[in-house]
Amino acid sequence: MKHSFALVACVFLLTLSLALSGCTLFSGTPQEKPPKNTESTSGEDTVVKSPIDNALFYEAVSDAYLESIPREDYNGASFLITAPRTDVLFPDDTALVYSAKKHERNQRVEDLFELSLTDAIIDENTFPALVRASMQAEEYYSDLLMIPQYQIGAFVANGSLLNLNSLPFLDLSKPYFNADSIEAATVNKAIYAAAGAASFEPATLTAVFLNRDLFTENNLPLPYEKVKDGTWTWDALLALGTAVSEINANSGKSLASYCTEYAADTLASAIFFSAGGKFVRQNDDAPYIAYSETDRTAASFIEAVFSDKNVLKGTSAVSRFYAGESLFLMDRLYLMDWMINGRVNWGIVPLPKESKSQKDYVSLSDECALFFATPRNNIHAARTAHILSALNAAHYGVINDAYITHTLYHTVRDNDTANMLGIIMHSRTYDFAFSFGRTDETLAKVSYLGMNELVGNRPFDDFLKRITETDTHLKKAYAE
Repeated sequence: MKHSFALVACVFLLTLSLALSGCTLFSGTPQEKPPKNTESTSGEDTVVKSPIDNALFYEAVSDAYLESIPREDYNGASFLITAPRTDVLFPDDTALVYSAKKHERNQRVEDLFELSLTDAIIDENTFPALVRASMQAEEYYSDLLMIPQYQIGAFVANGSLLNLNSLPFLDLSKPYFNADSIEAATVNKAIYAAAGAASFEPATLTAVFLNRDLFTENNLPLPYEKVKDGTWTWDALLALGTAVSEINANSGKSLASYCTEYAADTLASAIFFSAGGKFVRQNDDAPYIAYSETDRTAASFIEAVFSDKNVLKGTSAVSRFYAGESLFLMDRLYLMDWMINGRVNWGIVPLPKESKSQKDYVSLSDECALFFATPRNNIHAARTAHILSALNAAHYGVINDAYITHTLYHTVRDNDTANMLGIIMHSRTYDFAFSFGRTDETLAKVSYLGMNELVGNRPFDDFLKRITETDTHLKKAYAE
């Protein structure tokens, strides 16, 4: 591949910028967390839930994929996986259903291939530079890397990643790899990274939290059934948001319609994708801008949400929802753990669709989502291909099911929310813009940064006018 994109020469500047903005939200306990509520919760909150155990079904499917992978005995060799957060694969508390299942499936891989999976935690801010340094020194670094999506451009720019197409026996078309993630990490037909079942973190997805108490008190229909029958659309959500003004007028309250805090910088993009929009797709030789005039409606939903007079974004948003003062909270799923002791009867639904005719709900993964990759100087290509495939096959379906079971026992307050989590997780998507936008300002401005400007009333026509110019840039930067 010819590294022709302009920012290759700016790798060190990029590394500095990465140091200022890492994915720290998912790697530990958040610094500011709503206080625990000491009041007892209502009977509805504490209802005993009986999840359907689908573990055996998913394990059978997963094991069938595992059996199809070429078997090799690696004689107890150590297989190293390096990442800025390794609890995605190697959780500490194996007493929990979710963590125990990860441990069990990893053990299955170790037993099948006679090796030992080991992990190393790396400083996210210096990750690209350290891998690059190992290339220059011709030193072994790691068998697999798990890199945040936003850093893919930095790794590709410094030439430290191996094209996954060159790994023998690796079939990236298998369902335990995410097809959108592969498109998001492809440059000139070279695939540099891929997300799969073993790298997936539900915490990186944005959803709609809803205050079920406010719905009940004000005779508003809960949206669960609309989600199930495909009529949970942005028009439906916006109508509920509009009702808040009437509620406030009649009650003298000052409820928020929608609020967002930790997803504030990415919510506009998440809305755009949920309504059928997309930033970048790939053709035979280069990426190109995927949106057009037909996505004007998707863009209009961003404007509608943020122009609502009762919308709230910023540092008090989660606290307002936690206190029962907002109908909706649009934010990342990791906030569920903050809601466990709250007095609000909360639930979750996916971000809505553009219309009933839209085939699926779409959940955009955060740019911090982890992708698998491998260093360019990997001398164990066949082994890496086997274990990369085996890890994702072993986790396929099983871990998502364990996550839902875990939330039913420990986190969520109604079975409908557990069903919604399944829909959200199975509808996740990725985009090239989040892989390379940090290394390509032109791309960032016509994608996720531009979406944030719609919040400030920038007309969508401005985006449409720049498509031809941007496509020319993308072809020059990533194909020629």
